[in-house]
Amino acid sequence: MMKRRPLLVFTVLWVIGSGAACLYDGWKLAVIGVGLILLLLAVCQWVGAGRLF
Repeated sequence: MMKRRPLLVFTVLWVIGSGAACLYDGWKLAVIGVGLILLLLAVCQWVGAGRLF
């Protein structure tokens, strides 16, 4: 999907991120950011582990 329409995907994610930044501020935004990073790392680990077997 990203190879075909990268500008559209980037724009949608930008709008979602801007909206989230307006809704949450301070520690709440930091905790959400850390949670999303951990979720991304877990997904990368899961996908990487699937390639080994």
